[in-house]
Amino acid sequence: MTVHIVSEDGNAIIKVIDNGPGIPDAELKRVFDAFYRLPGNTQVGSGLGLAIARSIADQFKVSITLSNRPDGTGLIFAYRQRQSQAKH
Repeated sequence: MTVHIVSEDGNAIIKVIDNGPGIPDAELKRVFDAFYRLPGNTQVGSGLGLAIARSIADQFKVSITLSNRPDGTGLIFAYRQRQSQAKH
């Protein structure tokens, strides 16, 4: 796993990049639905973690996204927040 923290286009971005199996592109938006589990997933859990994270992100007006790595070797979780403008 790798973590990157960058500033881009007025946004502070934290990216967590793993080297797991990824998520089928057709399922990337569904994994944010409460209680949704990928077909065939045998891991312990209720399918609430990403739904809770999305709800919190919405309340704080930040963005969280998931995407597969272009080389197909894992997943990228990205958190984006507008950087505060300094007031003088």
